[in-house]
Amino acid sequence: MARTIKQLTAPDLTNQPLCITFPPLGENATFELNSGLIHLLPTFHGLSTEDPNKHLSDFHIVCSSMKPAAVTDEQLKLRAFPFSLKDAARDWFYYLPENSIDTWLKMKQAFLAKYFPASRASQLKKEISNVEQRDGETMYEYWERFKRLCATCPYHGYEDQDLILYFCGGLSQEDARMVHAASGGGIVNKNPTEAKTLITELAESSQIFDRKSSRRGVNVMGSSYMDEEHSEEVNAAGYMEPPQRKCDPYSNTTNPGWKEHPNLKWGNQQGNQQFNQPNQHCPPRQYFQNPPVQSLVPAQPNQNRNLVSTQPNTGSQMSTEDMIRALVNNQTQFQQETQNSIKNLENHVGQLGTAIYRLEAKDSGVLPSTTVTNPEANVTSTE
Repeated sequence: MARTIKQLTAPDLTNQPLCITFPPLGENATFELNSGLIHLLPTFHGLSTEDPNKHLSDFHIVCSSMKPAAVTDEQLKLRAFPFSLKDAARDWFYYLPENSIDTWLKMKQAFLAKYFPASRASQLKKEISNVEQRDGETMYEYWERFKRLCATCPYHGYEDQDLILYFCGGLSQEDARMVHAASGGGIVNKNPTEAKTLITELAESSQIFDRKSSRRGVNVMGSSYMDEEHSEEVNAAGYMEPPQRKCDPYSNTTNPGWKEHPNLKWGNQQGNQQFNQPNQHCPPRQYFQNPPVQSLVPAQPNQNRNLVSTQPNTGSQMSTEDMIRALVNNQTQFQQETQNSIKNLENHVGQLGTAIYRLEAKDSGVLPSTTVTNPEANVTSTE
């Protein structure tokens, strides 16, 4: 009897080819994947944040520790690898061409070609060659991060001496000087093994002492830096820098009596032109060069804020609490003066309204509602 169209178009459930051709076992070998092995296998979901090389390393560790005696590594790994794939990675495995994988090497190549392409490897190689120690990162943390970065790209192609130079090139100035001193004049004078051992010892030492590093020069610490910061806050709250007055001794406002003095007078005479210098400024005194914080004048914008002040704090300088207290008192006084000004303004407005009302009542011939005090109360009659 001929088969119907429905029977001819129905899928053949007995033929579901896979991409893997499993290698045959030995004659007397019996092998079965137990649930314990499958439970210990690492999982890979195919996400961009996952590390495919780390997944292969974890998979190799599990298979090597639980391999039966009569089974080879290739026979075990080809049968167990599909159970380590989940979600999108499992779908990718099913879409591979039929019978395209017959060795574990081909399986790894296909897996890395999908989830570790050449573009990702190039990006990691750039990160390795341009690595730098972060701000506030100890040498130990930097060394561990560098090793993890190299492990994510085991096919970077760099030699050990290249990796040592990349690592030392990204050190902060403080740690670079420490490595230079510990190496006896230069890390390049040691072989890669000795240099790596030295870096490891120095990194462990930095972990013990928890010495943070900075790549931004000198960090200003102490009360001088805090006073400068609070001085800027006080200036922003309303304090203005006092103007720099010209100290011309021959101006009209300074020493006016000198102009009429017989020995010091000046004018337009030729003989006195050397004394008439209106643009001359008085040389600044010593205490103007280093103004105390009490004057509440912030530093000039062109000054380098990274310079650490070496002058000790004196009794004339205000502490941070005194500066804040002065700022609060100034704000309170300003608010009180503002309130008084508002009250005075209200009184003036009320008086102005009363005067306008009286003028209108006078013009209309109507007596005002309130009595008006006679400004000439003390009038005396004359005969």
